[in-house]
Amino acid sequence: MQWWFRPQLQLAVIVVHNLRERLNKEELNKEKRKSIPLTKEEWFNFFIFPVNPNSRLNSKSANQIEYDRFKKFGFEKKMEQAGTAQIAGVLFYFFLILIAIIIFQIL
Repeated sequence: MQWWFRPQLQLAVIVVHNLRERLNKEELNKEKRKSIPLTKEEWFNFFIFPVNPNSRLNSKSANQIEYDRFKKFGFEKKMEQAGTAQIAGVLFYFFLILIAIIIFQIL
């Protein structure tokens, strides 16, 4: 090999090594995303607003936008927990209304 070719070869090896490290970090981040749970604030938002109250004015609620973001970036556990929180929210409101009807029937 020529003396001037050796530094270029070393630079190419360093670039390839850095590229591999970056790809490995991306793969690790993708795997981490799959298991990250919802934060308390996110869960609370999905629970309190389980359905879109302004469906006529806005076709997508904040929850739907968040859910789409979870799907786009691969947050699988967050998608599952968001669905569970929405079901729990609907059941909460259903039982709250049912209890209110029973109380008003007794009075």
